[in-house]
Amino acid sequence: AHVHGLADLDVALDRGRLSVALTVPAADVVGFEHAPRNDAQRAAVAEAERLLRGHAELFAMPPAARCRFLSAEVDVPWTGPAAGGEHADFWARWE
Repeated sequence: AHVHGLADLDVALDRGRLSVALTVPAADVVGFEHAPRNDAQRAAVAEAERLLRGHAELFAMPPAARCRFLSAEVDVPWTGPAAGGEHADFWARWE
């Protein structure tokens, strides 16, 4: 369910591969849940996408784990599959 102030973080370890998925309401990330209406809102969405695409700024793995970053996917509201809904969520997955 879409709940403000609540994010979902799913973590899975399978055959040595760690996957992390984060889903969070757009209002909690950028402060609004509608398509950006001005330059400041467009900048907020771009910055949120930049942060979500970065893995080291969000998750730190201990050096002993010898993890290496493989990829990140980000579904940005208003431009991806979530476009057009009443509520917008940011979705990111790291593997």
